[in-house]
Amino acid sequence: AWQQAETLYWLEYAKENKKRGIGTVICGFMMPDEIVTVSKKLGIDVLGYFLDVDKANLTNRLLSRYTSQKAVDDLMKITGRTVQQFLADNIDITATLKNASTKNGFEILNTDNQSPKEVAQLLTNSIQTKSN
Repeated sequence: AWQQAETLYWLEYAKENKKRGIGTVICGFMMPDEIVTVSKKLGIDVLGYFLDVDKANLTNRLLSRYTSQKAVDDLMKITGRTVQQFLADNIDITATLKNASTKNGFEILNTDNQSPKEVAQLLTNSIQTKSN
């Protein structure tokens, strides 16, 4: 339920930004089928991406987000999961999300061993190419 609410919130946010001529990048744990369904209901176009990463890099990236007690508490409040449960869930669902992304026409970007800055540049380059 939290993912559906987050998807709706962020796509509505993107729709409002578009009215003001502002693009929006939504990065997070979204379900490709929900993105497509909600964006169609809202009448907005989206460029979808799946940031593919191996298990070791995914583990390091996720664990680095939850180093403070506030972050851990927020995760529990939002998802009802501990950091370790959330990590296991994300590792388990990676293949499903990648397949759903492919099915929905999202671009798959390999981000193994890339810094956040390098991933951002890879994504920026792809968005700029598709927007021209």
